[in-house]
Amino acid sequence: MALFSVAEARAFDKGQLAEFESADITAAEVRINAQFTRICAVAFEPTNVTDEYHDGSGTALLMLDCHNPLRETPARPVTLTAASVDGTALTTDDISTTDYDVGMAVYADRLVRRGDVWEAGSQNVAVSYTHGYLAVPDAIKRAALLVCLSEMLTSDLARAATSYSDGEASYTLYTPGSNRGFEYALPEVNAILGQFREDMPGVA
Repeated sequence: MALFSVAEARAFDKGQLAEFESADITAAEVRINAQFTRICAVAFEPTNVTDEYHDGSGTALLMLDCHNPLRETPARPVTLTAASVDGTALTTDDISTTDYDVGMAVYADRLVRRGDVWEAGSQNVAVSYTHGYLAVPDAIKRAALLVCLSEMLTSDLARAATSYSDGEASYTLYTPGSNRGFEYALPEVNAILGQFREDMPGVA
């Protein structure tokens, strides 16, 4: 899955990218996807992680790499698919979220064993899981397509411009990185990303 497909990019905004190479559009999507994930501290598509290694803490708690210490509210739910300690796979009961005796409590960015601890050790715990949104939100798809269009098309508007008028309305532009929350010189994109940032207070 991706934030948008090649076909969606080619059809977007009157087909301005219709003649672009598939490889170039795909490369743009990968780059934009990574940028959005960094900016918003959450993956916008189901993201599979295989054999992520951790040091066993000797406690029931294990923090995952998708943990973001700036996040004040939970990210998208994690789905645990496998776990092992010192090369020995945990059983289906051990990783079950519905077995309240020996199962696992699975949170957005951490795992808690109900009936045991993660044995202390160096890189002795391996976990596989899926995290991120189950489907790309429509607003994020549109924002990604707007960025793709902006990056792949040349423009007569100077990159250093702070405002412009199209004869009907005036627009204020923001230089990427000039202010927290404004990563792109595209006000609509910045507004959308601001709604989805998960390191901001009150954002679910």
